[in-house]
Amino acid sequence: MWPLVHISQMWTVWITVLLAFNRYVAICRPFQAIRICTMRQSRLQVLVSAVSIIVYNIPRFLEHRLELSYDQQQDLQVIAIDRMPTRARVHHCSLPGL
Repeated sequence: MWPLVHISQMWTVWITVLLAFNRYVAICRPFQAIRICTMRQSRLQVLVSAVSIIVYNIPRFLEHRLELSYDQQQDLQVIAIDRMPTRARVHHCSLPGL
């Protein structure tokens, strides 16, 4: 499904950002790296980014609908995925002041 593509793309980008951040801390701040770059911190960073990415992309699952129909001429079931009508589509919004 299309939203899974967005999730995997964001996942790739943010894992790269986390890796770059941890490498920066390890190289430029070696005395703080002992405290910051632990396995527990890395797991927590990955978990927080994964949950954030999934929550951010939940509305994308609601933008499409799956239509099942039966073609009697060819005797097969047809599956179509299309976008919801504009008035029923979930819109991304931003809150003022954030």
